[in-house]
Amino acid sequence: MEKVIVLKIICGNFDSGFSVGLQVWHDCGGFPSVDKSGYLPPHLHLEGYYFNWQTRFCRLNSPNRGEELDWGFEDDLPEQVGGDDDLEACRKFAKLLEQNMKTWLLHTVDAGWQQIREKVVEELAENKGHVRIMIQADPQLWKMPWLEWDVFDNIKYPEVGIGFSPLEYQKPKPIARSDKQGAVVRILAVFGNNENIDLEPDKQAIAQLPDVELEPLNQPSAAEVIQKLRDKRGWDIFFFAGHSQTKGNEGIIYINERESLEIGQFKEALKEAIRQGLQLAIFNSCDGLGLAQKLAALQLPVAIVMKEPVPDQVAQCFLKEFLKEYAAGAYLYTAVRRSQKCLEEFLDFPGCTGLPIICQNPAEVPPTWEELRGRKPKNFSISEPIEVSNSGSIFSDREQPAPDQLTRSPVRRHQIGWRKLGRSLAVSFAIALFVLSAQWQGKLQSWELQAFDHLMRRLPVEDIDRRLLIVGADETDLSLYGNPLPDAILTEVLEKINRYNPAAIGLNIIRDQPVENKNYSGGHDTLINHINASKNIALVCFIGNSLDNSTAPLPGLLEGNQQVGFLDVFDDRDFAPHNRLRRYLLYRSDNPVPEPTKCHTPYSLVWHLVERYLTAHHSIDLSLFHSDSKFNPVRIQTLANRSGGYQNLREYAKGNQILIRYRHTPDPNQIAHQITVRDLLEERHPFKPSRIEGKVVLIGVTAPTVQRSFSTPYGKINGLNIHAHVVSQILSSVEGELKGENKRPSIWWWPQWVNALWVLLWSSLGGMLVWLFPQPLQRWIALSGAILILYGICLWALTQGGWIPLIPPLLTLLTPTFCLTFYTFFKLKSFD
Repeated sequence: MEKVIVLKIICGNFDSGFSVGLQVWHDCGGFPSVDKSGYLPPHLHLEGYYFNWQTRFCRLNSPNRGEELDWGFEDDLPEQVGGDDDLEACRKFAKLLEQNMKTWLLHTVDAGWQQIREKVVEELAENKGHVRIMIQADPQLWKMPWLEWDVFDNIKYPEVGIGFSPLEYQKPKPIARSDKQGAVVRILAVFGNNENIDLEPDKQAIAQLPDVELEPLNQPSAAEVIQKLRDKRGWDIFFFAGHSQTKGNEGIIYINERESLEIGQFKEALKEAIRQGLQLAIFNSCDGLGLAQKLAALQLPVAIVMKEPVPDQVAQCFLKEFLKEYAAGAYLYTAVRRSQKCLEEFLDFPGCTGLPIICQNPAEVPPTWEELRGRKPKNFSISEPIEVSNSGSIFSDREQPAPDQLTRSPVRRHQIGWRKLGRSLAVSFAIALFVLSAQWQGKLQSWELQAFDHLMRRLPVEDIDRRLLIVGADETDLSLYGNPLPDAILTEVLEKINRYNPAAIGLNIIRDQPVENKNYSGGHDTLINHINASKNIALVCFIGNSLDNSTAPLPGLLEGNQQVGFLDVFDDRDFAPHNRLRRYLLYRSDNPVPEPTKCHTPYSLVWHLVERYLTAHHSIDLSLFHSDSKFNPVRIQTLANRSGGYQNLREYAKGNQILIRYRHTPDPNQIAHQITVRDLLEERHPFKPSRIEGKVVLIGVTAPTVQRSFSTPYGKINGLNIHAHVVSQILSSVEGELKGENKRPSIWWWPQWVNALWVLLWSSLGGMLVWLFPQPLQRWIALSGAILILYGICLWALTQGGWIPLIPPLLTLLTPTFCLTFYTFFKLKSFD
């Protein structure tokens, strides 16, 4: 009578616990006689103990059947030469692993799990025939020392074995068995790459088997292995000895010094061999979990592999004892269990008894040696695959467990899940408060301004602004007409421009005294008369930071003249990196105690140019402009102490400053059509009258030896073009609003309370990701997706004029995952 105990670990991990189901099958077939569900709680240290044992075990001084391969451990651990220290550490962690596994399975308080455990003890105690236990779980759980489970203590048959199977499998199709001559076991034995190992004991153990038809292949080619597998007479056992390895989920065998084979490379030959009757595969080589998984997918009934790198002498001993017991008539599970016990004599390899494992299709019965010889029909099989219910238990469609078996563990699991969510959100909230505090104190200002510059550079490239014309005096103009440009030349330039009816002219040349030149007729008086008679001209003066450092307007202007604007700009050199120019002073605030200066105008050059253009094109009353930074119908948002990424402007926020939205042209110094003074005066190409009529014309010096350049998010831009960028920004915003399609709005930002909600939202998402994705890889993938979404929102908002903080929510997203990663890492390190 055969009995199968199936323990199915449905889902979960060591951080959150596992859902578990139990079924017991008898040789009567049909339905399981027992069907229970339960829950195993988290165990945060078990994987760490296994990893520490694994790494020490792989460093022990011994040739193994994978020694020349890269196992990937040395990158994570200090370089050591295997010796007494490694051996003692290996023993320590093997003992810790076994003790913790036993305690975890014994003292779990979940009622469902205790019912499962008691039922397994009962079934083992009542057993009157052969019994085997199947662990149906993710392959990572196959590595755990399940033989330490206390249910195996003091039982009548201490040689009960354990097999493993994947969670999903297919019921095998009927095998088309071929005839064979005589009662023999046909074995295809491949002896692969034997570098640094001795395969002679394996060959002798195979050759000494009774009633065997053996086909040995010594370091064969890949083609030879595939050809032999396709033998029409079929094989009972496929055996491999040599080097092997698992990469990812793929198993690789090294068949000779030059060639290797992945299971996927000869799977069709294996399928054909299985259809022809292949029952058992034995891989007496290293790291065979990848081999076992791939063979299970091909519906091979049974495979025996080594779950880790195996020392050569351990592999030789296991094979010899297993074949002796199996050929003598022991059940396959019993033969493996007895062989595992024989490995206890290798005291220098702690934990080696658990290296050989059985991987089996649970719908098949492991064949006995006699069944392989005579191909006798098997007297037992599980008739239906085990299904997974919505409740997390396992049972057949025809038989449902009692309701109380289905409710206890899920309720407890949900309670634990909600507590974990609460803890994650609480940690995320604390992180958010810390980040908001750092932001409020200005600790993140430098990063946020750099993020703003980065996003600005990612805005779509734009065409030049055809509402503007720049007349720039280059080095040739200054050498031709003189430096500074004489008043007579400026008069001629203004007269020439006004001849073609511009909307506004900005003379961006600071001049507080006449500049005469005997080579040119006319002079200062002519210049003043022309300016006083032309209301579309705006001049400049310089406010400075002291009376001596300031510059008065051009002398001779009429009393109360409204044509003078200031030019002052402020970069961020005092409190931010790169000294970049991001702010522009649009107009000065009323000050009851005026600062000592020779430049008393309250409005900037840009302000004057914009109001003249809008009056000319849209017939807007000038009086509407001089209140609250408003160009009807658009209000320009001005900077305060806490605005967007700026958190400590304080005294730097004097006046009414706006953020500059630079026009993203291919060349930031070519924001508009540009001609030289001589091009204009001589009316030669690229001069065109159509580029003046109705436009804003800015006149100034572009020669780099005279004109200062400013650092911006787009690189160096000279002062004349800085004013052109701001004029373009405001005109685009106002005219876009008037047309109902504002494609270049001026930059705005949220109030502080909205900013706080924004950061809290992303911190909550960071906590949710930690809770929803316990697996590190899944968590990092989800986190990467969230970061891309955050980045996309901030970039899209900037195209609409909105400066939404990027750095604070990014920190609150990343920090929970980093904290959990480092916590786990230091927990593992603390085991050393």
